Parts: sequence; structure tokens; C-alpha cells
Amino acid sequence: MQPRAVARPARTRLIRAAGLSVPAMAGLAGIWACDDLAMEANVVPASLSIRPADTMVTIGQVANYSVLVMDKGGLPIHPAPSWARPVWSSYTPEIVHMERSGEAEAVRFGETQLAVRFAGLRARTGVRANPATVTLSVNSYHLTQAVQNSMSSVPLIAGRDALLR
Repeated sequence: MQPRAVARPARTRLIRAAGLSVPAMAGLAGIWACDDLAMEANVVPASLSIRPADTMVTIGQVANYSVLVMDKGGLPIHPAPSWARPVWSSYTPEIVHMERSGEAEAVRFGETQLAVRFAGLRARTGVRANPATVTLSVNSYHLTQAVQNSMSSVPLIAGRDALLR
């Protein structure tokens, strides 16, 4: 009795002729499909935006900032590239102290700028540190009533007959 020849699909013969097994070819295909190893990235960071922008923080409170990375078309890149981390800084740390995590604590009254560097790009935004309370004392003041009707019946203080003439 003679052994029978088993027909193999052409694809298997081609892979075996190259000296590679099917699992090896699958592994190579996975590497070729990976964006991180591509010769040219299909999504390149082009600009940054800090969120929230131009904020006010009360002294002693903490605000959480994040960076939005956008491509050349202005579309957000989600998730942000893992090969770079944002580096945060405050132009005046005596007013607002900035942590590596993006947390900013208002320390003293004033205005300053917060900045972030990411993937060779920079962005900045304004922040104002305000006190929790303000005490005001004056020697005298002048009061002007801005709204009145023809009958002069709009009171200066609601529920009282104190009218300006």
C-alpha cells in the first residue's frame, strides 16, 4: 500500500516555504499593526489646552487641572500618548503652588500663570487666587439709586420707605 499525499492549502505551503510558522506570522502581524512601532505616527500631538482655563481659586483650596492634547486637525487625542507625561509649573509659586499631578493650591492673593509642557509643546492659562473673606472699612460713602419709576415708589431697601429724592 502506498502512502497517500495530503493536499495542503497554498497559504500553508507559502508560510512553510518562508520558514515561519503560523503563530510566528501572527506575532509579526501584531507588531506591524502597532502604532507605537510605526515609522510614522498616524496621530501627532500638535497643540495643548489646559482645563479649566482662566480660573479663580480661593486661598487654601485646591483646583485640579488637566491637559487636553490635540492633533493637527484640532481633534482631541484620547488617550493622550503614553510616551510623554505633563510637566506642570506656576510662574509665581508664592501665589499658586502647582503639584506634578496637576493640582494647584492657592497660597496668597494675586494673579499668575500656570504652564504645562507635554511632548515638546507648551500651554499656559491664567489663575487668580482670592481670599475667602474681605473686610472693608470706609469713612463715608455716596449712594446712587439707579432704578426708579415716575411715582418714586421704588424703595432703596426692600420693605422700607427709604427713598432717594
